[in-house]
Amino acid sequence: MRARKHKQISSLTLLLMVAILFVVSFFVYLPRAISDTATPINGYAWSDNIGWISFNCTNTASCGTFNYGLSIAGDGTVSGYAWSDNIGWVSANSVDVAGCPSAPCTPALSATTGAMTGWLRAIANGGGWDGWISLSGAGYGPILASNGTFSGYAWGSDVVGWTSFAYATSSYTPCVPNSNVCLGATTLRHYNADCTYTDAVCQFAAYGYGCSGNACLVPPNPGPGTVTDGIIATPRLVRAGNTVQISWDVVNADPASCTVTGSNGDFWSGLASATVTSGIINSQTTYLLHCEGSAVDILTYDAQTTVSIVPTFKEK
Repeated sequence: MRARKHKQISSLTLLLMVAILFVVSFFVYLPRAISDTATPINGYAWSDNIGWISFNCTNTASCGTFNYGLSIAGDGTVSGYAWSDNIGWVSANSVDVAGCPSAPCTPALSATTGAMTGWLRAIANGGGWDGWISLSGAGYGPILASNGTFSGYAWGSDVVGWTSFAYATSSYTPCVPNSNVCLGATTLRHYNADCTYTDAVCQFAAYGYGCSGNACLVPPNPGPGTVTDGIIATPRLVRAGNTVQISWDVVNADPASCTVTGSNGDFWSGLASATVTSGIINSQTTYLLHCEGSAVDILTYDAQTTVSIVPTFKEK
């Protein structure tokens, strides 16, 4: 009878120790804020053994309290924390996955295939379990497709088991060094040789020429002779006394030869591409663009745009 009581106390003590370890890990390893320059992984992973693993605080509406999440840097490196109600914080940070069972340790996505490599680790490991979750191996591993959805499985030994990434998504685009990619309708991202990147809003996005085909669109290039869209006034109809935006862009032109002349007295020179604010518009005003071509077979660029005045009502 005394031996059974001692065994019950030992079991309770073990459960209490596990609970304390779990609580301590929750507060000690509070996740840092998600990077503003990385692309988040959204959704969940599912394990038949331990249930859901949340990849982003938006899943649990807890971002105001615990701003956790996994995110992907421009070079494909994954960092941050995921959360499981059963195994606690799951880290992708290089400091936590150092010393993994086999290299590479730091989780990352391939720039060419979208396949994940490396490891995740449950911080509150113990009781004979080391906390490692493998992201690649013979015949398995999560993969991010071009449509932004994951597929495939990770392996977390006997504790976590096979873990499906089919419920996870990300808008991350695998990096191709020295390349461009459109982020929505207006922003162009440029990847450098080391996969660091810079984002820029397309110059003529406000005028309907946004990002398409991984390039910023520009107004039709004026060729030899007269064209109508190499220069744009926005808006083209204003009340007297207002100003407008004048934008033009000419490819293969000698910038020093370019001039824009407005019938209201506006004048700009030396720019093959620009957006400027006009002078006061008091009457119908025409802007003429003229550039000399930089190529022998392209002689001149000429274009024009006209700003009209809103008619005013006059009582008889």
